[in-house]
Amino acid sequence: MLTKLSDNETDPLNHSSKKEKWQSISWRYDVYAPALFGWIIKNACNAKDAETILVNTFVTAEKNIEQFKLSKLSFLIWLVQLSNQESSSFYKMRGIHFKMNNLKTSLAPDAV
Repeated sequence: MLTKLSDNETDPLNHSSKKEKWQSISWRYDVYAPALFGWIIKNACNAKDAETILVNTFVTAEKNIEQFKLSKLSFLIWLVQLSNQESSSFYKMRGIHFKMNNLKTSLAPDAV
């Protein structure tokens, strides 16, 4: 189940130094990875694939953080969308047909 952060858990997206950037990345991973992994593992073939997709999702997120800043989505929902794209790409490269499970029920408004 995806959980919503409380209002006082804010993400420091603006950082002025390299150290602050890495602390921010680490913070986001610590906060969002458990919920995101739970989402990914539901759709992955196995735990090893899910771990790889999780890491790939965070790498993609950091490379495209400006897109998030322009979006109107919560950070977790944006990560879920990225993980769906990463999952699809991951399995496509391996010649495995990928189909999302439970997309509508797992992202019900009361679950986010």
